[in-house]
Amino acid sequence: MVVARLKLAPVPDGDNAMNEEECHQDYRSGEQLALMLFEQALRDTELTPPLDKDVLDMMNLLGARLRRQERHGEALQWHMKALGYIRMASSPSRETRDVELKVLETDRHVATLLAYHRGHDWAKEELERVLARQEALGERVIEMLETRYALAMVLFEASSWPEALQAFEMVQRTRLQEYGECHPATLEAGHRVGMVLVRMGRHKDALNKQMEILTLRTKALGKSHPSTLDTMDGIANIYELLGRYDEALSLYRHVLDKLANNSALIASSWVLSVKSGVADIHMRQARYDVALEIYSEVHEGLSNLDWTSDQTCLTLSNIGRANRDMGYYTSALGNFERAILERGTKHGEGDVALLVAKSGKASVLELQGRYNEALQLHEEILRIDLNALDHDNIEIFRTVYYMGSIAAKQGRYRHALRLFDHIMNNLKPGDRSHQVALVTARTKADVLEQLGRCRKALKVYSYFLKEWEREHTRSHPEYYFARYGIARVYAQQGKYERALRSFKAAVNGWSTILRPDHPFVFMGLEGQGSVRLQQGHLIEACKLYKQALRGYRAALGDQHPWPLRTSRVFPGIVFRLVVRLFAVPVGFLCSWHLLR
Repeated sequence: MVVARLKLAPVPDGDNAMNEEECHQDYRSGEQLALMLFEQALRDTELTPPLDKDVLDMMNLLGARLRRQERHGEALQWHMKALGYIRMASSPSRETRDVELKVLETDRHVATLLAYHRGHDWAKEELERVLARQEALGERVIEMLETRYALAMVLFEASSWPEALQAFEMVQRTRLQEYGECHPATLEAGHRVGMVLVRMGRHKDALNKQMEILTLRTKALGKSHPSTLDTMDGIANIYELLGRYDEALSLYRHVLDKLANNSALIASSWVLSVKSGVADIHMRQARYDVALEIYSEVHEGLSNLDWTSDQTCLTLSNIGRANRDMGYYTSALGNFERAILERGTKHGEGDVALLVAKSGKASVLELQGRYNEALQLHEEILRIDLNALDHDNIEIFRTVYYMGSIAAKQGRYRHALRLFDHIMNNLKPGDRSHQVALVTARTKADVLEQLGRCRKALKVYSYFLKEWEREHTRSHPEYYFARYGIARVYAQQGKYERALRSFKAAVNGWSTILRPDHPFVFMGLEGQGSVRLQQGHLIEACKLYKQALRGYRAALGDQHPWPLRTSRVFPGIVFRLVVRLFAVPVGFLCSWHLLR
C-alpha cells in the first residue's frame, strides 16, 4: 500500500525568509500537490479487509480538500467511497469505537455536502445525531468542534440567524481555549460571527467584530494573507450597508490590488466576487452603465472558469438589476428569466440564488405595472420560505414587505397597512433594528401620507429617524428618504417653508452620500419645484423642474420612467407661466383702454 503524506516546511526566519506572496503560492501549489498525491495513492491502493484507518483518513481528507476548492461532486464521491469501504472492510458485530468514530466523521462530511439537496432540516438533524453520538463515545474535543462548526454553517445557510450566532460563538469560545486567540481556526469562527451579525442587521456590532478579527489576522498572518483580505472584503460590505460608499469602494479596490499581486489568486472566483462588490457600490450611486460593464465582465469570467455555482446565477440577477434601474425592463426580465431557468434546472425550488432571481423578476413586473404577476411570484417565494424557515424569520418579512408595497401601488392602502402592521407586530426583539423592519416603518408612513393621515405619518417617520440614527447612521440614503417623506407631509399640510427645508435636507444628504448628479438629488429638486408651484412661484418652479428633467435625462436616459413622468408635467408649468406673463400686460392695456 502506498500512503501519501504532505508535510509543509516551516517558513524560515531572517534573511532567508520568504515574502507573503511566495508563502501563499507555496501553500497553493502544496494544496494541488496534496490532491495529486492523495488521488495517486488511493488509485494504487487495494481496498480489502481489514479496515485501514490511514486509507480512510486519506479519503476523507481528499474529500475535504476538494470541498475547499468548491469541487463538491468529487468530494461527495470520495466521502461515499469512504463509507462504502467501512461497510466492506469491517464487520458490524465487531465494530470498534474507533471505527464508529470514523463513520461519524464521514457522516459529518456527507451531511454538510448534501444540505442543499436533502434540505437544511435533514442536515441539522444528521449533524445533531453525529454530535450526540460523538459525545457518548468520548470523542476528542477537536473533532467535536468540527461537527459543531459544520452545524453552525448549516444553520447559517438555513437563515436561522440567532441559532447560527449562538453556535459560532460557542465554537469561537472553545477554539479560543484550545488554540488561542490568533489561531486561524479561532479567527475563522470569529469572522463567521461577524457575518451572522450582518445578516441580522446588526451592522455596527458586525463592524466592531470584523475590525477585531482584522487586527488579529493582520498580526498573525500579515496584511496580504488571503484570510486577512477576506476580512477586509467583509468590512467593505458592511461599509456599503452602512452607506459609507467611498470607504467601501476604497477597501474593495485595496483588496483587488492585493489579489492582483498574488498569482495564485488572480484568476480565482474570489477576484470576481470582489469586483461584484465594486459594481454594487456603483449601482447604489446610480452609475448603472459602469456597474453593468463590471457585472458583464464578472459573468464572462465565471463562464471562463466553468463556474456553475450560485455566483453565476447571482451575477445574472445583478445584470438584471442594472438593466432594470436603467429602465431597460425587457432586457432585465430576460436576465432574470435566464437565471431562473439555468438555476432551476439544477437545484431545488428553495435555492437561495434562485429565489433572488425570482424576486428580481417580480420587481421588474411591478415596475411594468403587472402587479398581479409580481404578487404571484412573491406568494410563491413566501410559500417556499414558510416551508423552510421559521415564520418570524426576517427573510419572510422581507417578502411580505414587497407584497405590501405592491398593494400600496395598486391603491389597496388598507391591505398594505395590514401587511406592514403584521411585520411590525411579529418581529423578534433582535430584528426590530434590522433594515427590513425600519424600511417597513418608513413605507408605512408613506402610505399614511397618501391616505392624508398626516399626523400619524409624521409620528411614524419620527420613529424611523430615531431608530435608524440609533442603530445605523445618518450617512445612508434611507435616512433621507424619510426626510423626503416628511417634506411631502408638510406640503400636504400647507406648511410650505418646512416642506422646503426638509426637501433641501434630503437633497443635501443625497448629494453628500451619493453624488450631486444622482437621480435622488433631482427627485428632491422636483419636490421643491412642486412646493413652489403650490405657492404660485411659477418661475422658480419652472427652473427647478427644468433642472430635475435635465438631471434625470443625463443620469438615466430619455426613455426612463422618471424623465418621462417629469416631461409630462413640465410643459403644463411652462404654459401656466406663459399665460401669467402675458396676462399682466394684456390686463394693463385693457384697463388703460377702459379708463380712457
